[in-house]
Amino acid sequence: MQLICLQPFRMEKISHSIDNGITWTDVSNGLSSDPIQCITINGANIYAGTNGGGIFKSINNGNTWFGINNGLNSTVINDIAVSGTTLFAASSNGNVGMYKSTNNGGSWTIANNGMTAQNIQQIAISGNNIFAAAYNNGGIYLSTDNGNSWTPKK
Repeated sequence: MQLICLQPFRMEKISHSIDNGITWTDVSNGLSSDPIQCITINGANIYAGTNGGGIFKSINNGNTWFGINNGLNSTVINDIAVSGTTLFAASSNGNVGMYKSTNNGGSWTIANNGMTAQNIQQIAISGNNIFAAAYNNGGIYLSTDNGNSWTPKK
């Protein structure tokens, strides 16, 4: 079993274990020094969202990372979620709120149609329902069409 975690008190570092957590190895080569907000795994790809450095991707169990920020106008990423072959990235900077990628993060497009809040904090997916939570009383949004449009669900 392989495990990946953020290093406590050093949110800009990621560790990897291949022995059920008995030993850990730092696998942060290529990450920015910005705090890591979230980690998402989709198949062999690992994604890390940061508070200022955008999104990073690893294709080799975290041994090396590279930025995948093409199309992002915000580098503050609060959450990343996967629905089928689509990635979603929640942001609270840049007046956008939500991005999506249909090519494993190769490029990102704005996906906030119907959202009035632009400070999305978290994403949750249940079947075909994608939920986005905004902070500062921004409410909850629901998409049933893979992030093409959002409906407030306060």
